[in-house]
Amino acid sequence: PPTITLDSHQDQQWLATATPQLAGTVNDALGVASLEVRLGEQVAVLGGSLTAWTASGLTLATGGAANKIQVRATDTAGNQSVLELTLRVDDVPPQVELTSPLADYPVAHDSVTVTGSVTALSGVLEITVTHGDVTLQMDPKASFASVLNVPAVDGALDLTLVVTSVAGLTTTVVRSVVVDTTPPSAPVLVLGRDWLGTRYVMQTSLQATLIGMADSPAHDAPQKGTVQQLSPKVGPKTPWDGSDALNLVIQLI
Repeated sequence: PPTITLDSHQDQQWLATATPQLAGTVNDALGVASLEVRLGEQVAVLGGSLTAWTASGLTLATGGAANKIQVRATDTAGNQSVLELTLRVDDVPPQVELTSPLADYPVAHDSVTVTGSVTALSGVLEITVTHGDVTLQMDPKASFASVLNVPAVDGALDLTLVVTSVAGLTTTVVRSVVVDTTPPSAPVLVLGRDWLGTRYVMQTSLQATLIGMADSPAHDAPQKGTVQQLSPKVGPKTPWDGSDALNLVIQLI
């Protein structure tokens, strides 16, 4: 019987299109008399020759359904061979959710953690994240996480995430972060007695985040710094008469 070879596709292959063009060869010592390529009731349009053929015009079902295609060849003596293959179609690009870093996220170190998730009917083939000439190959999983080294140069930096499905479709997500490796400058403090004369307030000209506060004259201060130490310890119950110096240690973040 004839020997049928399919060159264009493999059995159980995922495709990104529902209208593929098949190609292959048929060999037989007596000669090939006929060739037919069929998907259910659909019969493909043949091109080329019987021994080096192409087949088009078939419309595959999408959504991951199994499309069973038959290639039937008959030689001049009436002997037949049948090659069967199953193709599946995923024509939807991967759905990507990039959970970290957030947009304009401040990066204070030489690396940033990239995390997220992917949904792809055919599965995930490849995940890469790039900045400049640096590309990180990540594990092609539905949930991904990896650490990307970034240059210690202050300023905006674009991270480009590219996800490729097994079917060959890609989705690109660009996320900008801000590299900031420069510590904040020293704060400028102003201490003063309130109108009741029982407590003191602190103000600073720098914008920073207050992460904690000791029992100090800074209770009613704008939230712009963190009081780490205060001596002597004063407060509403122990007013400061100005005879001793107030020593504050401020951490800005």
